[in-house]
Order: sequence, then C-alpha cells, then structure tokens
Amino acid sequence: MYSDHNSCHQIPQPIDKLTNILRRLPGIGARAAQRCAFELTAWDTSKQQEFLKAIENTFTKIKHCQRCGCWIESPHCVNCHHGTRLSVAASALPTLCIVAHPRQIYSMEKILESAGVANKTYQVLGGLIDPLRGIEIDDLRLKETFQRIYEEKFEEIILALDTTIEGDATSNILQELLEEKFPGISPSLKRPAFGMPINSSIEFVDPQTLAQAFSKRAQNST
Repeated sequence: MYSDHNSCHQIPQPIDKLTNILRRLPGIGARAAQRCAFELTAWDTSKQQEFLKAIENTFTKIKHCQRCGCWIESPHCVNCHHGTRLSVAASALPTLCIVAHPRQIYSMEKILESAGVANKTYQVLGGLIDPLRGIEIDDLRLKETFQRIYEEKFEEIILALDTTIEGDATSNILQELLEEKFPGISPSLKRPAFGMPINSSIEFVDPQTLAQAFSKRAQNST
C-alpha cells in the first residue's frame, strides 16, 4: 500500500532550498540553517511579509557610492559627500581610512573615535588580493582610490586591512603603488600597529603575535 514510506518524512523542497541558501551565510552551518528555515516557515503571514520586505529594501535601495564605495541609500554620500557641494575645510584635513569592505566601516568608526581620530573618512577597495579566488590587485577599486587621493588632501592615510596573507599582500602592494604614484606620500601612510592584547599573559600569546609585538616594540614612557 505504501510504495515509498520514507518519502512521507522528507523535508519539502522549498524548505530544503531555503536551507541551502541560508547555509551560504557566514557562520551558518547546516543545522543552524535548517532551524532558521523551519522558524521562517512557521512565522505567520505578516511576519513573513515583513521579512521579505526588509530583504527587498536592502537589495533594491542599498547601493555603492561611485566615489568611495560605501553603502548609500541616496545619491548623496555622507562619507565622501559625493553628489553634494560639501567640502572639508582646508584647516581640518581628515584622516583617510582604507578598508576592504563597506561593513568594516561601522566597527572602524568606534575604534577611530576611541583613538581620538574625530575627523575621518573612508575609502572601500571592494576586497583583498586572493589568487585562489582569482582576485588580483587590478580587480580592486584602485582607480577610484587614486583619484580621490589626487583630488583631496589628507592628514594621514591608514591602510586598515586584515592581518591575513591576503590583507598583508594587498597592503604591501597598495603601499608600493601609492608611493610610486604620489611621491612624498610615505610619511602620511600608516598601518594599524600590531602587538599583544591588553590584559594578556605573555605565555599564552601566539608566536606570530609575539614576533610582531617585539619587532614593533616602543620605548617605555610614563
């Protein structure tokens, strides 16, 4: 009578497809994705419509600024003032912080403020060099970055990229290109300092971090 008994207990195809899509998100494994899919399916219609509307608004309304690469909701970018007549006063040169992705700006905001950097602006490269994924230096937003540095003046330029193989390679090549294209820019180019975490025990710090900390050691001051 039951030709395929197990088929009665298979997950419906739409839920299975939703699960597979959710697995593409960072930090979401198979079980977590399945739980999320089950939860979304169990929502009432109003909550599902609200969820769909939020996704639609994100995909259709959020764009990249053509000049700095930041996320924007309107043609007027609040980061680089592209599309407006606003300008930074000559007596208050800003710090340009170069990051790989727009999402990193929001964490950098708090970090720079706590470091006393109030007058700041950002430039997004759009990624990092990654030969395994076919991403080379020319695939990044170098033209826009060079154009902005050429047209504006900055107190300093911080290469705030990841401390990974890809991040270090991107920082090194970008620094070489900037020094070649803009003679005399070297003193204004900076990278975040590396060292031991605060309140850490030296015996538990990994060797690479220790090596960087001692190579960048500073004179003790009181």
